[in-house]
Amino acid sequence: MQHALDRSATLAAIGGLLLAPLLAWPIVQAPKMAGLVLFLVLFEALLIRAPTWGVPLMAAGMLFDDVFIPTPIALLGPGDLTAFAALPAWFIHRGLRLREGQIGPYWYLPAFYLTWAFLSMMMGVQPQMAYGGYSREVAYVLAMFAIVDLSRDVRTIERSFQALAITGFFVAMHAMLTDKSGYRISGFSEPNVLGMRLGFAALPAMGLLLRAKTQISRVFYGTILTALIAALILTISRGTYISFGVAFLWWSQRYRRLAVVAAVVIVAAITVAPKLVKEAPSAADIQRRFEMRDTSVVNRFQVVKNALQMIVERPTLGVGFGQFTELHKVVEIHAEKARGSHNYYLGLAASTGVPALLAMLAFFGLTARALWRRRRAAEAAGDAHSAWALSLLQALMIFHVFTLVVRGATRIAEWYMFGLYVAGTLLLLQIPTSATKPPSTPP
Repeated sequence: MQHALDRSATLAAIGGLLLAPLLAWPIVQAPKMAGLVLFLVLFEALLIRAPTWGVPLMAAGMLFDDVFIPTPIALLGPGDLTAFAALPAWFIHRGLRLREGQIGPYWYLPAFYLTWAFLSMMMGVQPQMAYGGYSREVAYVLAMFAIVDLSRDVRTIERSFQALAITGFFVAMHAMLTDKSGYRISGFSEPNVLGMRLGFAALPAMGLLLRAKTQISRVFYGTILTALIAALILTISRGTYISFGVAFLWWSQRYRRLAVVAAVVIVAAITVAPKLVKEAPSAADIQRRFEMRDTSVVNRFQVVKNALQMIVERPTLGVGFGQFTELHKVVEIHAEKARGSHNYYLGLAASTGVPALLAMLAFFGLTARALWRRRRAAEAAGDAHSAWALSLLQALMIFHVFTLVVRGATRIAEWYMFGLYVAGTLLLLQIPTSATKPPSTPP
């Protein structure tokens, strides 16, 4: 037996030496690509073993998705990579348990949207420019279904909140410490998109601070929230301010302690922010932004006018999915040619058609109604933990819907958050409704 083991070890060593040059060649020629492949293989192995961890990891990737990594296929962000890695693991996991799957009650609306988007793209003015974007859109919708399927309990959703908060902290610190573009920080993208990502992180951080049980966790989440609010203020993004304010006001009606938390954090953030950035904005800078007299406002009104012209001209299929910048080839445009939509709803109708917009609005509305009902069911059942998670999802959804008025789509962020909302509507199906349950109280 000993000789057989020695012989096997010798053969393995010889085989390793023979394979070493083959493995070394791609590492030397393309070390970044070799590292990326190794990361994806290890990541895939982790997700096959524990697929639910794909949900918070996709959250982290989504917030860093403006950092692009060159691959043989295209420039991909961390959100793309985590989604593409999570999908095969989910397919394997679900393929072994076909009868246990859940993708939400309104799955037909995203399916209709994808079908209509394909028709719109192929009938558009320049379909070839949208092929890559459409492929990603399909992958993101599948990732949304994976999130819905894997987020079966409140712990998984809470891990996603933690991933958003912690990753958002690093995004905020990077933006404040490295930005040299002026008094408005922009991070890896531009101020409005950065504000959206910070809002998606700040609300979970605020919720986790509410639930913190120990002094260490309170300091931890308080520090994260202070950095996020400081960075959010420094974006001077009017749309983010309004959207975050509306979500906060709604949420604070349910948890009165939020007002105290917000006051302390805002004071701390205003104190800390000037020390972290090269050129801190003054109150006058922020006030001027809200006077709505800058060229940005004029430009956006013109983009809205261009989109409305397109909707009137082609209400059914629009200019073509992913082809909003080509509006000037269909309608006469006098200014802001080849600009993005700056409004998700108008941009969707102008590029993909009114039916696509109606499908997505129905998806939003039905999911919001189901989320409201689940939260009430959690409260009636005395499940304070789930009621807290669902109210936080509602606050995130309110913030999300309002931000889409003042920005175009960042598709990985939209579909990831949709996945969490739909998962929330299914979260409480097993909650008992016994009358002996104690009433729900805020955490």
